[in-house]
Amino acid sequence: METRMIKIVKVEDLKGNELLAKGIIAGEFTKLVAAGCRLNTGMIAKLKEFGITEVFVRDEKFIKPQDLELVSEKTRSELKTKVKKIILNNKTENQEVVRESIRITEQIIDEIVNIEEVQEHLFEVSTGDGNLYDHLLNVCATSILTGLKMDLNKEQLHDMGVAGLLHDVGLNYVDIDYRDVDIEMMEESIQKLYKKHAQYGYEMVAESPWISDYTKNIILYHHEKNKAHSYDNNQRFGLEFDIIQVCDVFDEMVMGVGCKKVKTYQALEFLRDLGKLFYNEKVIAKFMEFVAAYPVGSVVYTTEHEIAVIIRQNRNFPDRPVLKIIKDSEGNTKTNVVIKDMCQESDLFIEEVLD
Repeated sequence: METRMIKIVKVEDLKGNELLAKGIIAGEFTKLVAAGCRLNTGMIAKLKEFGITEVFVRDEKFIKPQDLELVSEKTRSELKTKVKKIILNNKTENQEVVRESIRITEQIIDEIVNIEEVQEHLFEVSTGDGNLYDHLLNVCATSILTGLKMDLNKEQLHDMGVAGLLHDVGLNYVDIDYRDVDIEMMEESIQKLYKKHAQYGYEMVAESPWISDYTKNIILYHHEKNKAHSYDNNQRFGLEFDIIQVCDVFDEMVMGVGCKKVKTYQALEFLRDLGKLFYNEKVIAKFMEFVAAYPVGSVVYTTEHEIAVIIRQNRNFPDRPVLKIIKDSEGNTKTNVVIKDMCQESDLFIEEVLD
């Protein structure tokens, strides 16, 4: 079992240096502190000023070495800076863009394959506000892990990772706001402009000798669906192409890239229930093996009419986490600790994610 524990701490009991497990928002729009920040005395004073009485903090003594993000926070921060430079690069420097993309991909592959028993672990995929940098990193990383689980060789992982990192780079040349909006519901002219991003991305790398024609074609055709209409024309590729498509559509949904943002479990439900109409079912099955449906810190409403917070994940059961009950079925705040392991309680289900 993987263990990643969080606990609720009264603000008056905070000492400083606690690792925040869940972001804090005051009112409807004011974000005070982001998840992952270490609290200091100034932050604690601000929480008191805004009337915040309790916070979720990570109980670090419970974090095991193998309980990792797919790409560590340190590496993600470093690579995000590099990806940002790639995206903002001028078109006249395309060859350096490609070479840097290859270096980033190789770094991500090395980090993932060096995670002990990586294929056996459950991961929480980073979500965000639709920014392109995180989206490209997510698709690159999740496609590499999916490829590992499907026994792709190093060369295939390399080509696919580069395609994942560059597949949407053409969005930098599309002058519309595609974050958390349903492109398919917008005017036809806007839809056409948005869908040109695949062509723009392809044109950036078309003359590069550093990446394969196969990788270039994945970039060009990554929105073409197997059993439905396509952005361009009907082209079918291999397993790497299918993996990129699944990882891309999932991340688009949780990040809000070209569509309305949804929760992680909702994106997984789409893949499970409707994804087979458009994408490779075997890829979907492998992808769903390692993505936690309910990230630690999520507040949920259960079929027993209780409100709970996710405190840790169960390996091999991505939709059956461990809960800490914070309000009972009558709406009363729990003063004693009640832990429910959904793997041990077969009749318990999550009905709704509240936050």
